[in-house]
Amino acid sequence: MTTLRVSQKLEIADADWRLIGDAVSALPADKAHKVQNHVGAAPLENARSDLSSIIDRIQNGPWCFVQLRGAPLSTEDIGRGDVDFLASRSSVDALLSAVFEWTLAGKCHAVIRSRSTDKVGLEIFDIDGGDSLCFDFWIELWQLAGGTNYLRFEDVAHLVAASNGIVRLPPEIEAAIYLEHLVSKKRKLDNDHVRGRLSNYESTCASAGYSELAAALALIHRSSKIDEQALAVSRKLLADNKLWPAARPSRRFRHKVVTEMRAAWLDAPRKTRSVSIMGCDGSGKTSVIKKLREAEPNRFNSYVGKRLYRNSILYKIAVALIRPLLFQGREKFDDTLAPFNYMRAAAALPFLNLFSGRKLTLVDRALIDFVIVDRKSDHPRLHRASRLSRVFGHRIPVMHLLVPNARLSQRKREMTEAGHARYDRLVFDCLSRRTPTTYVLFHNGGDIETSVAAARNIILQSSRT
Repeated sequence: MTTLRVSQKLEIADADWRLIGDAVSALPADKAHKVQNHVGAAPLENARSDLSSIIDRIQNGPWCFVQLRGAPLSTEDIGRGDVDFLASRSSVDALLSAVFEWTLAGKCHAVIRSRSTDKVGLEIFDIDGGDSLCFDFWIELWQLAGGTNYLRFEDVAHLVAASNGIVRLPPEIEAAIYLEHLVSKKRKLDNDHVRGRLSNYESTCASAGYSELAAALALIHRSSKIDEQALAVSRKLLADNKLWPAARPSRRFRHKVVTEMRAAWLDAPRKTRSVSIMGCDGSGKTSVIKKLREAEPNRFNSYVGKRLYRNSILYKIAVALIRPLLFQGREKFDDTLAPFNYMRAAAALPFLNLFSGRKLTLVDRALIDFVIVDRKSDHPRLHRASRLSRVFGHRIPVMHLLVPNARLSQRKREMTEAGHARYDRLVFDCLSRRTPTTYVLFHNGGDIETSVAAARNIILQSSRT
């Protein structure tokens, strides 16, 4: 996947949107000063430096990622293609938790994508939604033996010198894994990028004393063909380092079938026409949706998520006949009916794509919201019915608006600080770790024009339109 600047990908037709889209770089001095001083908001002129700072944090953080190929991670990767890592699930989870905190602090926005348990994609945007860093974290790298077998981080841990940050394998091992990558992905070997990388591996392997592998790489470079003899050399090297899992049972076919079936049922369509906007009360979801719709009425439509179940005849009957007997308000009654509400909403959600026409429908609230109970207490929690989300629902990307509590309390005082923190963390823990998922962490604690412009850019990308 190649990541370009959003400004290169998206064309803003409406004159109003040109003004909003330029807000980051063209705010008046007094306005910019206000934005910079919002609680948790990053100074706009430092947006790119915030990405640089994030690179430094990733390189030195309490996790361990093996960079599989390419030049060392640097600012040169901002706005470029994805960087591939081999990682343990625990390291990925630790990084995602850090990204959650960085987003809450106004340092970035982020998109977490996962279609299978093999891989987690992470794209970190600067605060104006323009530039980004794109990473692929492989939990299982299915690129051995033509893609029929895999590597895990645990398999290569004995070859890395450090235990935290970003590490590299010995160059000869990295070169051998790269050859497996070329074979499994059926890459064209006459590509300049591939040829340059092969040439680099040839020289580094020769310098390290691996003449046989260097000669094999030179032959591949000259002929643009990977023959069995070259593969035999690289695979023997992998086997000598306990990286050729000949005894590991292959489960690729079953794994791929299960993954694809689950993704087809739960993952967002490739060209989804709906995106959920969610957040705690006061996070600004209604304002963001309204601004987007008003700025581009021909592109955006809106829909109140609770209508997915409140339009049901059964729900209306229950409100009329049962709620008076329970002496419950509407929100408490919705908590009582959480399983029904979730299932009804999950069944109705796919139809939004069918009837939205050419517009992108912004749905106020996500399905997971309907199984969060006691929302306005100190201890919001997932209803037992949340287990239904493992089998039903998902279907569209979710943008989660994060706002520092000091900023939230200026907008609305319906939630306590403890309840606000617990709600955001509850949603994050649920959506960031599920598979499949397209989950956007969005900082909404700053200037409305800047936030809306950034939200537009990221929404259009995450919806894959």
